[in-house]
Amino acid sequence: MRLLPAFRPARFRRLLVLCLITSSAACAPEKESAVYVDDAEVPAGAGAAAELVLTGGRIYTLRWSDPDGDGVPAPDAPWTNGEWQPDASAVAIRGDQIVAVGSAQTVDPFVKDETRVIDLAGATVLPGLIESHGHYQELGEQAERIDVSEAVSVAAMAEVLTERLATAAPGEWIVGGGWDEGAWADDLPTEGPISAVSPDNPVVLLGRRGFGLLANQAALDVAGISTETPSPSGGEIVKDANGEPTGVLLNRARALILDVVPAAGLEQKKRR
Repeated sequence: MRLLPAFRPARFRRLLVLCLITSSAACAPEKESAVYVDDAEVPAGAGAAAELVLTGGRIYTLRWSDPDGDGVPAPDAPWTNGEWQPDASAVAIRGDQIVAVGSAQTVDPFVKDETRVIDLAGATVLPGLIESHGHYQELGEQAERIDVSEAVSVAAMAEVLTERLATAAPGEWIVGGGWDEGAWADDLPTEGPISAVSPDNPVVLLGRRGFGLLANQAALDVAGISTETPSPSGGEIVKDANGEPTGVLLNRARALILDVVPAAGLEQKKRR
């Protein structure tokens, strides 16, 4: 069940979140599924005592139909003159079950000597909402990144990269990763083989453990990293015996590359 965009709980003074949806298994076991929502449905002397009764509230049960495709509230929704209206003012609770929702008269048959009654003084009550969702853009980003986790050599990384380059526009940044900094610790990769196949595209391959990356020459050039570039505090620009950057940046040095990776362009977003 959706919470409509026009419904803004933040506008209310206080908020009590309760599960009022009768279809919820946790709140409405099959053996006691009746929930009274108006006075006419309440039989005389209905039910055993409620443990808790809330009265004087602005209760929105969300029992109405979903809005249409344009977000217009359904005809049975408590939407009047552009404003949401509560469709109940009291609720009776026994154990983990909502046994009655409606007016004070609705819940009165469930109030016994042992019942705790709380006057909400106009506070708002909403269903306990569980929203399952996925971050589609992030899923798209992950799907587009090249995976070099199975590569046992830089040449193998270059082969994987070549497949991705076939669909990349000139100048487009290519981001991937998966190589294990720990496994490569004694013989870190170098940018040569990946730069050879990607002269027109900056490439960044992130390490699996999060403290290293491998960049090709195009990416190093964009970042302005050369023999003259010192390693930052807390990081290292790995260099060869001649002082040339190998393409590997460790720890805080990673930011030198990551900070110049541009936001995805329109074509990249379309692919995702």
